[in-house]
Amino acid sequence: MSINLELSQSQLNDPKTNDIKLHYMPASIQGDGAANVDLFFNNYTAEENGVMRNTFRGHSLEGCKFTVPNTHKGLIFQETDTPLDENTNRVFKLAGSFDSFNYWNYDKAPSKADAFRQMWDVVSVAEAMSADISMDDIEKEMERRKKKTEDSKEKSEP
Repeated sequence: MSINLELSQSQLNDPKTNDIKLHYMPASIQGDGAANVDLFFNNYTAEENGVMRNTFRGHSLEGCKFTVPNTHKGLIFQETDTPLDENTNRVFKLAGSFDSFNYWNYDKAPSKADAFRQMWDVVSVAEAMSADISMDDIEKEMERRKKKTEDSKEKSEP
């Protein structure tokens, strides 16, 4: 079985695919039908000092707006047909894209300690580790460290 993602550059640039209001919630919802989120959820969201508050099925939620880093783009794919068996190739088409979304936690404000937020830290560390380094960069770093060592020796001598 393979999974195929179908998208084009024109779809990514289409304003209609970029106008998605997305919520990342700590819940598993067993349904995929339409929901009037504006009427039944968004209208009840209160924001104070950058923290949003709402409830979902009787559970208190606290959230914030999360902006996707400029180096990335959020994409939403939707499966076109449900496969008849596990050996059937699956096709997902671009349903929309986003640059930000509302990120929610149960009973606590989102923080850098959340696993979701830490995942973005891992992404930025991976990008830094895979960045190109020139010989000039290496020489500058060696000079900086040499100077730092010399400065610390001068401070430790009476």
